[in-house]
Amino acid sequence: MPQLLHDLLETSADRHPTAVAVVDGDRELTYGALNEAANKLARLLSDKGVLPGDRVALYLRKSIEKVVAVYAILKAGAVYVPLDSSAPVTRLGFIAKDCGVEVMVTSARNRKGWAQFLDEGAPLRALVVMDGIDGTEPLSGVEMVDAARADGNDPSDLAVPRIDEDLAYILYTSGSTGLPKGVMLTHRNALGFVEWACEEIGVGPEDRLSSHAPFHFDLSTFDLFAAAAGGARVVLVPKATSVFPVEIAKFIAKHEITVWYSVPSILSLLAQHGNLAVGDLPSLRAVIFAGEVFPSKYLSMIMELVPHATWHNWYGPTETNVCTAYTVAEPPGPADGDIPIGSAIANVETFVLDDTGNRVARGEQGELHVRGVTVMRGYWGDPERTSKRLGPVPGGLGATDVAYATGDLVIE
Repeated sequence: MPQLLHDLLETSADRHPTAVAVVDGDRELTYGALNEAANKLARLLSDKGVLPGDRVALYLRKSIEKVVAVYAILKAGAVYVPLDSSAPVTRLGFIAKDCGVEVMVTSARNRKGWAQFLDEGAPLRALVVMDGIDGTEPLSGVEMVDAARADGNDPSDLAVPRIDEDLAYILYTSGSTGLPKGVMLTHRNALGFVEWACEEIGVGPEDRLSSHAPFHFDLSTFDLFAAAAGGARVVLVPKATSVFPVEIAKFIAKHEITVWYSVPSILSLLAQHGNLAVGDLPSLRAVIFAGEVFPSKYLSMIMELVPHATWHNWYGPTETNVCTAYTVAEPPGPADGDIPIGSAIANVETFVLDDTGNRVARGEQGELHVRGVTVMRGYWGDPERTSKRLGPVPGGLGATDVAYATGDLVIE
């Protein structure tokens, strides 16, 4: 059984070295090549002083290079912190300062923002530039590292001691104060979800998964790591494609996507404006949606257009990744109401508490709480906020038996 997220890649590289792992436009990388590239870059990061537990930021667009960097950071024993390259640099600089990012993997395309990270107080000491440093301006106190320097490194797997309770990545979400909050997820948190998801959807080497969500959204963890777990290929959805329904339909058809995962609003647009006829997109066998309420009207519309796929509603805030799931068996009718969020996934328990902290009776409303393998460790550098959201389980097993308070009201 895999213990760390990058074990998934290494296993698939051993079993399917020539199978395509990732597709980025007209470029692709096999599992063997992806694993070797990640190993070489991981050694470069280690040579530049990246130690186990260090936070390494990712500041580049979604690409093959970004996938390589994710695995390289993990293989070096570090924690990847994905940044939204379209967000204001003031926000990104706050994130880098907040979690103490000293090394950032980036692209020369984003060179204009580098100095602002320093202005915001980020303790940067090295930039690893995936597409070369030619033409880039030096920054005082910051080493510019051309990622091509990794090419001559040993391509074999590294042996950096880590355990599954170590952090794998930190995802920053908007906080109630307006400042981003860093959600800490461990290898175990992610693997608990990925292993369940692969079994639930049946991901295998013949599958082609879409990667629609940006890497700083938790939906991306399924795209990347479930593909690696199943030896499937993940196809990166270009930003220019991702917001145009007709282009999404063409993309799914061209790449023969078998498993699609996105927010419902994208699928609603596809239903209304994708120019689909009943039975189109024959390669699709599973469609997963999460992150928003899916209006029944549009869910019914898209289900009737793509009747050959199974439809899955997954629920969970970033702090729990996915924690409940519901398979939609039939297109909902006008009187069916909201789509249920379903029941807890494997090794997760959900329960509903009233305002006094007691469990409600079946049929009553209260706040949803989650405990189990997918629940975050806490918020980076914010024990006070962590203690407010991670609390004891009524009738639990002691101080280590904690649950996350989602803030969502549900009926038991």
